[in-house]
Amino acid sequence: MSIGTFHELEERLASFVVRDAPAVSPEELQQAARHVADLIGVALAGAGLPDTRRLRVLTAEAPARMAGAARVWGTRHWAPLREAGLLNAYAGHVHDFDDDEIEYSMAHVTVTAATAAIVCADSRPGISGHEVLVAYLLGTEVAFRVGEIINPYHYRRGWHASATLGTFAACAAAGRLLGLSVAQMRHAFGICASLASGLRANFGSEAKPLQVGQSVRNGIFAAEAAMAGMTASAGSLFGPSGYASLFEQDRDMATIIAGFGRPYRFLGGSMAIKAYPCCTATHTAIYSMLALRSEHRFSSEEIASIVCHLDPAQPAILIYDRPVDGTQAKFSMQYCLSAAATFGAVGIKEFEEAAVNDPSVRDLMERVEIVPDPGVPKGPSGASNASTLQVALKNGAMFDRFQECVPGSLGQSLSDEDLHDKFVECVGDAKPADASRVFHLLIQAGSHPSFSGLLDHLPSNVRMH
Repeated sequence: MSIGTFHELEERLASFVVRDAPAVSPEELQQAARHVADLIGVALAGAGLPDTRRLRVLTAEAPARMAGAARVWGTRHWAPLREAGLLNAYAGHVHDFDDDEIEYSMAHVTVTAATAAIVCADSRPGISGHEVLVAYLLGTEVAFRVGEIINPYHYRRGWHASATLGTFAACAAAGRLLGLSVAQMRHAFGICASLASGLRANFGSEAKPLQVGQSVRNGIFAAEAAMAGMTASAGSLFGPSGYASLFEQDRDMATIIAGFGRPYRFLGGSMAIKAYPCCTATHTAIYSMLALRSEHRFSSEEIASIVCHLDPAQPAILIYDRPVDGTQAKFSMQYCLSAAATFGAVGIKEFEEAAVNDPSVRDLMERVEIVPDPGVPKGPSGASNASTLQVALKNGAMFDRFQECVPGSLGQSLSDEDLHDKFVECVGDAKPADASRVFHLLIQAGSHPSFSGLLDHLPSNVRMH
């Protein structure tokens, strides 16, 4: 294709975002509201952490409801739009409890697309809940479509797709709500191509949620810069030396982009609302351990050995065999399985220092073996989150269990009651009745005339951990 053709393809993507997207269905809008409610819940859980507070000290504040400002969720603080995007996305990702998309983007897409949409709406109180949900869905679709072009090569080479593709997702959501023209949106994506970054090498550290927060700030900045008249070269996204072309492997980019919203990937079965606050690659094995423990009623002291068979690509993500803190423990299959066996739960408190250093957990970790299994069923990405767990007890009993679907995905979705309970757990010190009321408001966000007004109901004094 010529540069002119690539330019047309970039303009086509931009036009979908700001003007020509296929209509979203009521089902998609309702499910989008569930994901947005889930994100706000996990962000409230992250808002009081010490590292979140440290980041807030480094960013500018703004007077409440100043033009162009948005609130920092869970606090009484307001910040300039881009800084609000950074802070809220950081809080939303710091627990690794936000949803995940495991096939096309291979990224946490809600934390970028929805955060950008929400802070833009907060800075412009006339934006409705319906408009926010549509902008969020369009942002996720951009991440899915560009992700389909560049993955799995992009992710497997070590790029953190939540941050890289998240920049484009945030830009799309912001551009839609800020009212960019098609030409401005195309330039904004081109600017994103120079800003999108993030490395898997930083998994297990505070830099992981930081690069996700930065992707939201950069995505909003790209939209604002294009709106102010800044330009990007034709082909900077899809051209021969453009962003996608640096990673794609003979993908039909034109066909992938032409399929935008036909159907939306959002309800395609690859999105998972997380049941556990750790890397998605651990989730099927955690679920199996909790199921076996409940069914056979054994304790961690009775376990002689644990063997986990999983996709050969996963050990490159689960890089901490012996984690030293809760952040590393989120990327340790050895810890997650030992914690599940010991505590009978894998929630936020199971990644606190006391749990990670529990002598029973540390002892059991020495008896966990990870076995790569190339035969596990795979999806479009060529990878799999399925696992087979084998637990041997000291008395000679042996149990095994296979789990293919990630808990919280379409194949094993969380009910509204499950999602409600997760939200109440994340909000923490707020009265359960108050947290429940906020949750029910959020999952009905599509009918609210002002999303900013909806945010007035959020608690503003989350407990500092």
